[in-house]
Amino acid sequence: MLKEEWRLHQSFIGRLGSVMFPVFTLVFTVLIAFFGQIALRNLNRDTAIQILHGAALLYGLFVGALGGMGEQVMTRRLGQVSMLLQLPQHYPVSFKRVMGIFFVKDAFFYFGYTFLPLTAGLLISSPIIGAGLAEMFMGGATLFMTFMMGMASSFFMSAVYTSNKQAGGILLLVAGMLIGLVWPLGLVPLGELLPPLGYWSSGNSISLSLSVLYVVSVSVLGALSVKERYESKVHIYENRLLKAEMRLTWIGDLSTLLSKEWLELKRSGGLFPVVGGFLGLIMGIYGLISIFEMGMGIYLPFNVLSYSGFVGFMGVMTYSMITGIEPNDYMNMLPISIEKVVKAKVTLYLILTAIISTLYVVGIGLLRNELSLIPLGLLTSYSTAIYIAAVTAYLTGLWTNTLFFDAKILAKFAAMVVPGLTALEVAAFWVSNSIALGVILLVSFVMLLVSKPLLDRVGDKWDKQVFSYVSNNTDW
Repeated sequence: MLKEEWRLHQSFIGRLGSVMFPVFTLVFTVLIAFFGQIALRNLNRDTAIQILHGAALLYGLFVGALGGMGEQVMTRRLGQVSMLLQLPQHYPVSFKRVMGIFFVKDAFFYFGYTFLPLTAGLLISSPIIGAGLAEMFMGGATLFMTFMMGMASSFFMSAVYTSNKQAGGILLLVAGMLIGLVWPLGLVPLGELLPPLGYWSSGNSISLSLSVLYVVSVSVLGALSVKERYESKVHIYENRLLKAEMRLTWIGDLSTLLSKEWLELKRSGGLFPVVGGFLGLIMGIYGLISIFEMGMGIYLPFNVLSYSGFVGFMGVMTYSMITGIEPNDYMNMLPISIEKVVKAKVTLYLILTAIISTLYVVGIGLLRNELSLIPLGLLTSYSTAIYIAAVTAYLTGLWTNTLFFDAKILAKFAAMVVPGLTALEVAAFWVSNSIALGVILLVSFVMLLVSKPLLDRVGDKWDKQVFSYVSNNTDW
């Protein structure tokens, strides 16, 4: 399975691109450590550790939703691709066993592909941060254990939910109650629910042992909870394409494709994950900051504009999910350009997220009593959302899930996005200053102006490819 994963990466982004992703992670870690000393100099050590472990937990929760993969792999065609996960369809091996091995494979893969270079970056950064090598090594180790706890939890809950939705709902309710004990109730310290984080406050190695025990036991339960057999579901729908197209005539020549994308998203069951995932990410940011401010008494100089700047960036995952709804191979036989399909998906993404973004910014403005900043916050959220969608569409086309593993493309994305977002976030801290206000307005309008040329160039970049595009390049 590790060989299959590695071959898959190389087939999409080339051998050098695959190797460079961990290198990029290492370099990015060192840069964050260096610039963090300047931008976050007022952030104390404990808060920084909590933020890092919170991010590792979310990363693990996202990666570990493997339980739902079974139904996707066993009941849907994946174009011309066959995976080792499909072995139980033809050979006498249980699907539970195959999924369990797949989980272990993912643990090894993400350890080597992400956390090993991350830890190396921390070790290199130790003189910059002013911490010892042993402390940095333990930082990498506890971050990986936190990631594994999130991954195991997500694997278990998704497997149970796929087998029994009522039991899965109860598990989600219990998880929500445990989170509520930490915040907003503040009855349980976060370190007690997250032993790797608890290690940093207690220094007790038993916390790490508990982490290992939790990961092993919960992941085994997840593998045992995976369904052994899946039935292909057949749904019959009324023809609503023409009705949907009539309602979207104001879109222009994209109305037909946009109607198709909307109906596919809705009928595939992807509407809730797409909308809920976007809402969950942006609400997670607000919740995390609120935990530090209200639950731990740690003040962070965030305002409406600070949250608004994150809206567009969080939308990258939403656009990625929209592009991954279905294989696009069949479109090679239709008189449709990749440019039109990409623009239809970008338009659908912007429509779906516009209402949520507006309510989010207005809601935070009301909660924080920063009504005067709401108009500027809306401008910031709209401009970042449109710009980052344009950048993502231009760099990755219809293959966002795959091409973002290419270090070259990820570096281009960072170069095009990070400077502007950083300028917005830093300026938001001093929004009362006329210069900072000018920076926010300038960056927002520049993002809007640059977005159209980027979208116009999608055709030049991608229309020479076929819809089933797979790069076999071994080099850049």
